[in-house]
Amino acid sequence: MLIDAQNIKGLIIDINTFGDKNINNLVKKLPSELKRTFIINNQLKGFSRKYNEDFLFTNSLEISKSKVVRQALIKMELNTHEVAYVSEDIHSFESLDSPVGTIFIGNGFDINNSGFLPDFLINKIEEVKNINTPKHIGYMGEWRSIDKEHKSNSRILVFNDSINANETKNIKIISSGRYYEYTKNNHNMHLLSNRIKRMKKFNQDDPYLTNIFKRLVKYINDKHFYVDGIISVPSRPGESNRFFNVCKQLSQHFNIENLNSLVFTIENYRPQQGLGQADRKVNVKDVFKTNFDFSGKNIVLIDDVISTGSTTKEVSKEILNAGANNVIVASLGINQFSSNSFIDTKTIKCSNCDGKIKLKINKSNEPYFECNQKSHTLNYNLGVNYSLNEINNQFMSKSFSPF
Repeated sequence: MLIDAQNIKGLIIDINTFGDKNINNLVKKLPSELKRTFIINNQLKGFSRKYNEDFLFTNSLEISKSKVVRQALIKMELNTHEVAYVSEDIHSFESLDSPVGTIFIGNGFDINNSGFLPDFLINKIEEVKNINTPKHIGYMGEWRSIDKEHKSNSRILVFNDSINANETKNIKIISSGRYYEYTKNNHNMHLLSNRIKRMKKFNQDDPYLTNIFKRLVKYINDKHFYVDGIISVPSRPGESNRFFNVCKQLSQHFNIENLNSLVFTIENYRPQQGLGQADRKVNVKDVFKTNFDFSGKNIVLIDDVISTGSTTKEVSKEILNAGANNVIVASLGINQFSSNSFIDTKTIKCSNCDGKIKLKINKSNEPYFECNQKSHTLNYNLGVNYSLNEINNQFMSKSFSPF
């Protein structure tokens, strides 16, 4: 699901990132019902005069795109949650700093630059027309964290990665969507992240997350290889394995081996959170061990969140060294290193008091929004709509504007 946009009505197209800058060709491929504004560097003002389109101009030295985004919203007379920023450069989202939707066109990203994933990944600009239809290409886990039976053509992320320097042993990493830590601005609007955080904090099973893992294993069976066994990243010594029940259910559902106890931790390494990529790799080096013969087996290794992949690669290496044919890592979310929004969704004010509206999950695993002073409760859809409108008002207000 788009965190920052629903029912797209307009596009902000960063033509600076496009290899083909023939505006007329691009316009022919866009849905006519969508409003559009092109942004372009000041140096190309002369180029823009050839086209009968709306242009906004940027300075290539500007760190943030928030000023031009706000100008585009005013020009199109649309709200932040009705507009998506479109780019062919995956790195351009790092400096967007605006609570609008995001669309990346192309396939030029890998696990090393997956920390700034957009709302939509499409191969060519013609696919923009699918975004407001059942053919949309959002992320599977982000939709199924809301609706377990969601049927649309949502995306599963797939990355290739090497587990050693000479790239003689490779694994695939697949994921159902993005994960925003509590400190990230988008966290309070992102249900998948809240479900994962709740599972990690309270070690509670969540049928929505188990269902997502089932979809991931089915995808592996259908697209890659028949799965022989399931295993999770081992816990540190003395800690319980929060995937114990998940592995048991997956084993029973797919009639595959539950190998969850056969890889273990031999050293109480420090938590990975807060460490850089190099330190994470050193921190888990040679801390996992197995005495089991995995010869000829195709294994799925499950984990909740992938950041640098250091832990899962180290576990995969041990399994492959024990004879396994293949290992695919299946994760619920890819950790996002930054939020593309100035607005902290945890600071949205309650309409009834001075409290803050928070996304919560009840004992039946259903989401809702509640004021932290207990004065007001909203169902999930109403809470999302209220929050989106408040975010738009904050971003467009002169008192908030950073420029």
